[in-house]
Amino acid sequence: MKKRDYVLEILEKKRHLKSPLDGFNRIYDRIYNISLLENFYEEALVGGFSDNEEIESELEVFAPAFLEGIKYVPVGLVACIESFFRILFAKLIDVDTIYKDNAAKFDIKYSLRTAVDLEANRLTIGEFISHLLKVNNIEDIGSNMTQILGEDFFKSFKKWRKDLDIRVELFPLSDNEKDSWLFNNLSTLFELRHRICHEAYTPVSHDEIRALISFSPHVKEFLEVTEKYVQHHIETNK
Repeated sequence: MKKRDYVLEILEKKRHLKSPLDGFNRIYDRIYNISLLENFYEEALVGGFSDNEEIESELEVFAPAFLEGIKYVPVGLVACIESFFRILFAKLIDVDTIYKDNAAKFDIKYSLRTAVDLEANRLTIGEFISHLLKVNNIEDIGSNMTQILGEDFFKSFKKWRKDLDIRVELFPLSDNEKDSWLFNNLSTLFELRHRICHEAYTPVSHDEIRALISFSPHVKEFLEVTEKYVQHHIETNK
């Protein structure tokens, strides 16, 4: 098996991005587009287009293809989460010595050749470390953020989510219930992505189909709260 060239992989990713801000903007744009796709599938495969006979008949013919397309939603949303946190890891590590010192405790080994290539290609240590950290699930993300920030990420995140929550609800939930609902949905999202990519998973029931197209609001909230919390953390450590 050919040995991975981490520097080449990072350069290939950077070729498509102008800056971390550009990366974040693209991620939010993608989440918005996926939310439109969720709305379309909700109407097309769950509600149907009963007021348009032509579209309704076409959907009957292409229903299997639409069902296959639904599987993209969890895959695309997890890709957004992974990309967001890899950019954020790098930004944090490179912005201040305190985060760099915390990141130095990760068990990451690399050769002198890699160090030379990083400098030659003007890549930062944050870009290198973020490329290697695992983001396979919510637990990985929480563990990495806790290490870099030097404080319990999930505990602080929940406080910020509570402070930023200004929604008016008909049937209010407690903060603990909201936190559980959010993180349970995010965990389920990662599990579905894994099953779709590695276990040939296909939804068969009405509930399973609807479950696949209900995640974008949770992902958006998770990333937006994280971004505000981390920006405040950076500013208070200057």
